[in-house]
Amino acid sequence: MSQEHWHLDKKVNLSHMVTTMILLISGVVYVGDIDTKVEKQGIQIESLQEKVEQQRDDTKSMFTQLRSDMKGIDQKLDKLIDRELSK
Repeated sequence: MSQEHWHLDKKVNLSHMVTTMILLISGVVYVGDIDTKVEKQGIQIESLQEKVEQQRDDTKSMFTQLRSDMKGIDQKLDKLIDRELSK
């Protein structure tokens, strides 16, 4: 029976070096791509928040105008009812 011992070679194969470099570069590119996507999403969220705020302001002004119009109609109805009751 022969005993096999572990043997570590001090040489580094060129193919291992190239493969390791490719993996490292791919990882950096992948992380950079994720960072770019996150940044784009942040810009889109800010844009949507601005649109929502603008719509909120528009809705408030429409309700204010609607209340004003309703008060005018209410006053005209009161005058009409008073005129009809005073006959």
